[in-house]
Amino acid sequence: MISTWIRGEAIREASLYDGIRIRLVAQLGRTRIPLQLDVGFGDAAGSDATDLDYPTLLDHEPPHVRAYRPQYVVAEKLEAMVALGFVNSRLKDYYDLWRILTNMEISDQDLLIAIQATFAGRRTGIPRKVPDALTAAFAHDAQKIIQWEAFLGRSGLDIAGATLDSVVRELRNRLVPLLSLAGTDTSVRLPPAET
Repeated sequence: MISTWIRGEAIREASLYDGIRIRLVAQLGRTRIPLQLDVGFGDAAGSDATDLDYPTLLDHEPPHVRAYRPQYVVAEKLEAMVALGFVNSRLKDYYDLWRILTNMEISDQDLLIAIQATFAGRRTGIPRKVPDALTAAFAHDAQKIIQWEAFLGRSGLDIAGATLDSVVRELRNRLVPLLSLAGTDTSVRLPPAET
């Protein structure tokens, strides 16, 4: 059934890039399903989008969409973490990054290029030290742990052993070296990945 309620609003979280957030409520039988789509304009990933057949749960034809490449999703979420620092309450981003980086093969070269392009496009400086949002202090903060556990509870995710501390540590180990490389010089590139 087509939603009878659709609302669009400007994305203003960072005010450094253009986008529209579309909220709608779909119905499947009697079940109401709230949906949110964020549409960005002019992001670094836009020119490097890929065609994707979105997986379905039922035996239906998968929708064919244009989508960001995973390295740009990682770069945008990392940029938000750097920009928000310790006040970051978007714990879903930590889960998303952790899942993407542990379940998808993305080369460091591709991540480095995406990080450089995203930070430049959003006019965010690349930090010279570990970003606050990836520190042990963040991962051990009592309020952040409560937010993490609330996110897991709300989402119904069963990810045994994935504490906020372990997730932040894995993200820090993978992403901080790339931030260091990205911040040394815009011409810095990793050697090609071995095949």
